[in-house]
Amino acid sequence: MDEHFQPAAAVKPTPSNATEAEVMFCHFVAEHNLAPLVADHFTDLVKKMFPQCTVAKEFACKRKKTTMVIKDTLAPHYTLPVIEAMRNGPFTIMIDESNDKNTEKRLVILARLFDGKMSKTRFLDMPIPASEKATDLFAEIDSFMSLHNIPWENVVGFASDNCNTMVGRDNSVLSRLKEKSPHVFSIGCICHLANLCVKAGVKALPMKLDDLLVDIFYFFQHSSKRLKDYKEFQDFTEVEEEKILKHCPTRWLSLVSQTPEIKG
Repeated sequence: MDEHFQPAAAVKPTPSNATEAEVMFCHFVAEHNLAPLVADHFTDLVKKMFPQCTVAKEFACKRKKTTMVIKDTLAPHYTLPVIEAMRNGPFTIMIDESNDKNTEKRLVILARLFDGKMSKTRFLDMPIPASEKATDLFAEIDSFMSLHNIPWENVVGFASDNCNTMVGRDNSVLSRLKEKSPHVFSIGCICHLANLCVKAGVKALPMKLDDLLVDIFYFFQHSSKRLKDYKEFQDFTEVEEEKILKHCPTRWLSLVSQTPEIKG
């Protein structure tokens, strides 16, 4: 945020700076993923905190205004340079569907591009596709490309999970991408491929690792005595105190953080 705004100490307490303060606050809300509702309370609070400050008196940025500033001012400010880079150079499209329990599934669209110094991943859009079919998923990508006049020949890579809808040889998102840009390259998601290999390998173990980790979590969860004993054991062995995490099957990367704790 410092690269876009002056430090707070350099802001002079004049009425014209209230707008700058509001933009900085909206940037703070977006950067830290805060609920816009906090703006209703902060607008009133800042006047009580700094009653003699002119900027605080002029500050008026409740949730509706905060939402509009983030969506209509800050979002274009950060998105337009990315769009311009995509128009003028090669990039990779990265997509994934949300897997939460909401009734509406969203499609996250990202771009991976090189800015002259390093590769960066940038958020582009998160539309709600008509269905989970490849035709509708690709339609959202195509709509974004057309809306911003981005040439398809600049698309050199595609990244997604490895299901047939995404990367199948026929009737997939990737097959449709190759119709627009034949040189698109995709190797699938290496993390998902590695996960499948590991899942096949652990079948040789005498018991399922996933079940063991979940059982250990529930063994401690509902017993304050066991948790106390666990803490005393960590103190006795002079190791850093750590909580026992719950492994979630749909979040297979949780195995990475949970297994070393159990092993230790």
